[in-house]
Amino acid sequence: MNVLQKRALTLLAAIAVAGAGCKGDTGPAGTPGQGSNTTVNLPLTTSGLVVAVKGVTVNADQSVSVNFTTKDDQGNPVDLAGKYSTNAPFNPRFSLSKVNVAADGSLPPYGVLTRTGSVAYAPGTTPPDVSAATLNPTAIAANAAAPATTGVLAENGSGAGDYTYTFPAGPFADADGTGSNAGKTVRTFASAVKVDPKATDTYVVWIEAARQTNTTNTTDAAGFKAVNVEYDFVPGNPSATPLKRQVASTAACSKCHNAFKPESLTTNAFHNGTRVEAAYCDVCHAIDRKSTATVSDGTTPAAFSGIFVHRIHASKELLLKITTGTQTTGYQGATACTTKAPCTCTVAAPCLPNSFHGISDVTYPQDLRNCDACHKDAAQGAQAKTTASRAVCGSCHDYVVFDPAKVAGLPACVDTAGNEAVDANGNWLQCAHAAGANTDDTSCKGCHVAGGAGFIGDFHVAVVPPDSGSTYNFPVTTGTSTTGADFFGNACSAAAPCTCTVAAPCFNSGNNNTNAGFLPAAGAVPAGSIQVTYVVKSVSAFKDTSVTPNVLRPQIVFKFQQSLNGAAPSDVVFNTFGAKTELMDNFVGSPSVYFAYGVPQDGITAPADFNASQSAYIKAVWNGNAAGASSGTMTGPDSSGFYTITLGVGPKSVDTTTTSLKTGTQNGVACTSAAPCNCTTAACQVGAVIPDKAVMLTGGVGYTYGLQTTQPLTQTNLASYSYNSATKIGGLVNVAPDVWRTGVDASGKAYAPRRAVVDNAKCKNCHVQLGAAPTFHAGQRNDGPTCSFCHNVNQVNSGWAGNAKDFIHALHAGLDASTKLPDGTPVAGGSGIRTVPFGWHAVSATEGYWDITFPGQHNYCDACHATPADGTHTYDFSAAASAAALPNLLSSTAATGTTAAPTFSSSPYIAQTAGTVYGSGFSIDKANSIITNAAATTLVTSPITAACVACHDSPAAKGHMVGNGGLFYSPRSVLTQQVATGVGESCLLCHGAGKIAAIADVHR
Repeated sequence: MNVLQKRALTLLAAIAVAGAGCKGDTGPAGTPGQGSNTTVNLPLTTSGLVVAVKGVTVNADQSVSVNFTTKDDQGNPVDLAGKYSTNAPFNPRFSLSKVNVAADGSLPPYGVLTRTGSVAYAPGTTPPDVSAATLNPTAIAANAAAPATTGVLAENGSGAGDYTYTFPAGPFADADGTGSNAGKTVRTFASAVKVDPKATDTYVVWIEAARQTNTTNTTDAAGFKAVNVEYDFVPGNPSATPLKRQVASTAACSKCHNAFKPESLTTNAFHNGTRVEAAYCDVCHAIDRKSTATVSDGTTPAAFSGIFVHRIHASKELLLKITTGTQTTGYQGATACTTKAPCTCTVAAPCLPNSFHGISDVTYPQDLRNCDACHKDAAQGAQAKTTASRAVCGSCHDYVVFDPAKVAGLPACVDTAGNEAVDANGNWLQCAHAAGANTDDTSCKGCHVAGGAGFIGDFHVAVVPPDSGSTYNFPVTTGTSTTGADFFGNACSAAAPCTCTVAAPCFNSGNNNTNAGFLPAAGAVPAGSIQVTYVVKSVSAFKDTSVTPNVLRPQIVFKFQQSLNGAAPSDVVFNTFGAKTELMDNFVGSPSVYFAYGVPQDGITAPADFNASQSAYIKAVWNGNAAGASSGTMTGPDSSGFYTITLGVGPKSVDTTTTSLKTGTQNGVACTSAAPCNCTTAACQVGAVIPDKAVMLTGGVGYTYGLQTTQPLTQTNLASYSYNSATKIGGLVNVAPDVWRTGVDASGKAYAPRRAVVDNAKCKNCHVQLGAAPTFHAGQRNDGPTCSFCHNVNQVNSGWAGNAKDFIHALHAGLDASTKLPDGTPVAGGSGIRTVPFGWHAVSATEGYWDITFPGQHNYCDACHATPADGTHTYDFSAAASAAALPNLLSSTAATGTTAAPTFSSSPYIAQTAGTVYGSGFSIDKANSIITNAAATTLVTSPITAACVACHDSPAAKGHMVGNGGLFYSPRSVLTQQVATGVGESCLLCHGAGKIAAIADVHR
C-alpha cells in the first residue's frame, strides 16, 4: 500500500468515526464481559532491523552454529516469520570464511567455506557427483527441505527474536527442476562447513537479512531495511582479538551510494537491496570464484571484487575496445559474448572484453586516481598502495598487455625516453608492459610499491593535465584582433583592437573556460604546492557620497592565506604593482571578487532568487587595468592583513571620452540606448552600482576561470608542473575553495540571506572537489550554493533553462532505459528517470549530460539539499526559510532571442525551425541599475514546476503540473497575469509538508 492509499484509508476511517458520532447518544454502558484481563499479543508495528550475534559455537563434529537475535530499532523482538512482529516473512543468509594472513602481514581475500553449486540431470541417467559441479563461494539461506545443503535455522523459544543457525554438512540435496530444467532433477552440492575447534586463525560469520514492514506492498522501499552483520572469532581462543579484513569501508561507499539503499524494490535493485556492507562483497566475489578470467593475467576471475569494483567505477574510461573479429568474453552493449554465442565486433558496435555484466556506462563523479575515495580509513585500506598485481592493476589499466605471447608488435606503454603510448587526443593505446612481459606478480612490488628497488613513483595523484584545447594553445601571432584578449589579459574590441606578435600573441579561439595548467582534483595536494585559501571578513553596500545623488557600491574586505606542507596558514601580503607584475611571487593570475543580489522582476519586488551580479578580477583592480563596471580601488593590508576592494570608484570608473555612452550616468541621469550621453561635455560615471532596492546582497572571493582576461591563480615554481611563461601553459592551478558571505547595507544592517538550498559538503561527498575531474569551469567555481550567482533564473541556452535548480536536477536525473537519444538510438544502460534527453550543452547526438549515472537514490533529495537542524527539509518547503521564500520565487527563463536551426542540443520544447522570435530577456545595467524587463513572448517555467519537471518529465507528469497552475515553456505574459491575480501553482495544496501527497513522503 502506498502513502496515498494509507492516507486515504486514514481519512475514510476518520469520516466513519465522525459519521458514527452524528448518531447521538449510544446509551448506558453494558454489563462487563466474562473474559480475563490477559494482554493479547497482537503483531507489533515497528520499523528497522538490528541483528546481533550472541556467539558462535564449534560443535563436537566440527560443524559451526551461530546464535543471533533480531530486533527492531526500538529493541523489540522481530519474528522472521512475521507472526509476532509486523513484517513480511524473511530468511537470512549466512556465510563463514577464514581470514587469511600473508607472509608480509597483509590480509588477502577471504577463504570462503560456504560454497554451493548445482547440476541438472535427466531421469534415467547416472546422478552426477560433486566433480560435475562448480562450487562457488556464497551466502546460504536455510531451507527446511534441504538441510544438507542449506543448514538448519531454529528459533530458540518463542517471541524473543532469538535464533540459532547451523551451517550445512553437505554433500548434496535433490529437487525437481523448474524453468529450463523442468522435467529434470537438480542436484545441489554444498561444501561441508567444518572448523577445527582449536584453530587460532580468525574466522568471520556474515549474516545478511532484510525486513519489510509494509505487508501490503512488499515492494515499498520505505518499509524496507537491510543489514549485513559481521562477527569475527578465533575458535581456539575466544578471548583473543580477532583480525578484521576491511580493504574498502562502507562509510566511504555510502558517501555516494547512501548505504546502498534501494530506490525501488521493483526495478533492478542492487542485489535486491540486501547487500549493503563493503566487506561483505568479498564473500561471494572471492578471488577463487569461478567466472571468466580477466584478460590481464588470464587467471583471476573477473568477478573478484578487486577487479569488478574497479571496472564498474571506471567503465566509461576502460579503453580496450575490440572492433574487428569475434569475441567470446565480455560484452557487446548489453549482450554477453560467449563461446556458444560469440559477438562480431565492429567500429560501430565494439566489443568490451572487460565490461563486467555489461556495465559500461557508469560515470564516476571524481578523479579515478583518488584511491582514498574508497580505501581511506578502511582497516587495510593501505593495501591499495602496498600490493600490486596484474589483475588488479589491469582492472583499470586494461590497455596494458602483460602476456608475453601477445605483446608482439605492440609499443611499450612507456618507452625508454619516457614517451607514453597515447594517440593524438592523449588516450592510451593498447601497449606492452614497459618493464617487459610478466607471467606472475612477484616482481610488481619492485617498481609499483614505495620502497621497491625500482620504484617509479606514485602515479595515483589526482592532477588533471592542461587541456590541449585551451585558448592558450591557439595563439594569434600576427596582425590585430578585435575579439578575445592580448597576451596581458586586456580585452580586444573593434574600438580597441589588439596587436598580436610572436612575443606577445593574442588569444581569440579555443576554449577560454578551461584549465591551461595542471589542475589538482579530488583534494590532491602535490608535493611542494602552496595551498592558498581566502578569508572574507565583510561584504557591504558602500555609500558613495562623492557623486550626486549618492549611490551604493559593492565592497568586500578579504585576505589570502597560504600554507606549505600542512603548516599553519599565514597571511599573504600582496606585491606592490610597478615593482612586480603579479600579486604574489611564484604565481600568476588571481581570483575575482563577486557579488550577487536580487532586483525586481516579473512583478516580484523582492525576489528570493539572484538575478543580478557584479564582479572584478582582483589582479586587474590591483594593477589599475580594471575599467567600467569592473573598475575599483584596493587598499590594505590593515593590521589584521585584510584588503578592501570597492567597485565603482577610482579613475577608470569615470568616462570622459565617449560621445554616445549607453550605460552609466551623467550628472545623476541614466545614459541609455534611448538617451545616450556625450561624456566629453561632462564626465560620465560608469562604475558598478548596487540598486537601492537590491535584496540578498552576497559577495565572495574565487570564481575566476576565463583564461583570456582573467587567468586563474597559478603556481609557477614547481618542476613537476612547469609553467611556460611564453605560452602561459602549465603551472599548478591549485584551486582554493570559493568563500562568500551575506552583506550589510550602508547603515550596517544585514541583508536577509538567500535561503539555504544545497549543502556544499554534500556535493563534496561524491565529487570531493567540484569542477575538477569531471572538469567544469576549470575547477574555479567549486561551491554549490553560489552556483546560482551565474546560473540564475535568466540564464538560458538552446531552449534549456540554465538556472541552477533546473540543470542540476536534470543532469543528475539521467535517462530511463526506454528513452531514445536525439539521433533516435536507444539509450545504453538507462538507470535514470528522465524520458527526454537533457541536451543542454550536449557534445553530440549520442554524448551529453544524459550520460550521467547517479550513484545514489534519485528520490533521496537530502543527498544534496541542506538539512536544517530542526529536522525540516529545504527541498519540500518545510524549512522556515524555504516556506518564507515561496511567494517571491522567480520563474526560470526557458527561451529568449531568435532560434537557430535546431541541433542535438536544442530543447524539443521550443520551435524547431530557425527564425522563431521569442524576444529579449531580462537585463539590468550594472552602472545605473536600469532594468529592462523580458519580452512578454519569452518562455518560462514556473518555480516549483521547474524543479519537479527536471526529473518527472513524462507527458502525464507535465500535464499534471500544468493542470494545477504550473507553467511549462509558457509565454511570460501568462506569468505576468498569474502574478497580478495571485493565482498560480497550487502544488503544495497536495504536495506540501504534511499533506496527502507530501513531497517528503516519496523523496527520502
